[in-house]
Amino acid sequence: MNEGTSSEGSHNWPEPSRRARVPTTARWVETVGYSRAVLAGDTIYVSGTLAVAEDGRIAHRGDPYGQARRCLEIIVDALVEIEALAVR
Repeated sequence: MNEGTSSEGSHNWPEPSRRARVPTTARWVETVGYSRAVLAGDTIYVSGTLAVAEDGRIAHRGDPYGQARRCLEIIVDALVEIEALAVR
């Protein structure tokens, strides 16, 4: 019997104990469909993040430091939200 299969031959992969997602509020989510962050078991996956202001415009145009800071703010907010979802 191969590791990862049961005696019947079907896969026996461990199921993630926790699963949650943080949807994005971007206007293009209906077109491309992604989540800001996804929790699966003990791993959090963060999607690509752009420097977008609350109004949907590009934040800190021409300022790479400001854009990087805005991206990190968005990521931190998603991590806080995913942790809040995970403890429910």
